[in-house]
Amino acid sequence: DEFANICIYAIVPDLLYAREGGQFKTLKEVVDFAKQNPKKIKAANTGTLGADFMTTLLIEKATGAEFTQVPFTGGAQALQATLAGTTDVMVGTSLYAMAQKGKLRPLAIATEARDPQLPDVPTFKELGYEVVSERYRALAGPPGLPEPIVTYWGQVCKQVVDKPQFQEEMEKSGQPAAFRGPNDAGKAIGQMIRDMQALVEKYNLAK
Repeated sequence: DEFANICIYAIVPDLLYAREGGQFKTLKEVVDFAKQNPKKIKAANTGTLGADFMTTLLIEKATGAEFTQVPFTGGAQALQATLAGTTDVMVGTSLYAMAQKGKLRPLAIATEARDPQLPDVPTFKELGYEVVSERYRALAGPPGLPEPIVTYWGQVCKQVVDKPQFQEEMEKSGQPAAFRGPNDAGKAIGQMIRDMQALVEKYNLAK
């Protein structure tokens, strides 16, 4: 392994957004239009091969939709383009749902189950698409870190995550606290890497 997984302490899910008042009100409308009009929908991202770029590819792979991805130099620029109607949709974290309420319409969330903070937003899975894309806030160490040290810091991490004050602050920032110890953290991050590798191979992104 390139690093020692100690713990995951928060999970930040990805969502597909459209502009409030724009053409698309549901994920079905986006997918249907994109299938009938390949590449017509412009999807903003924060840079080629970035996290939201890869999640957009994951959505394409699962739904059969085809977008034209439009890279920007950062989240603010991608957001501005989507709000202005220059682009039609964007993938972003749940942070946007909190900060841009009433401006961005969340169409679907890429989690296993609905987010308690966004109970009205359906998951891709419940809409029939195998799309799970979560970004992790994690603590890691150098490769070969002795197991007792990994275990110790994993326990410290859990103690912090269990504190109501920490949970409250993370919820305010749109990053729900969630503890996964060394083994589970390693499995989650490993699966994320495998998912990304599959996309790299499918879309020949390594060239």
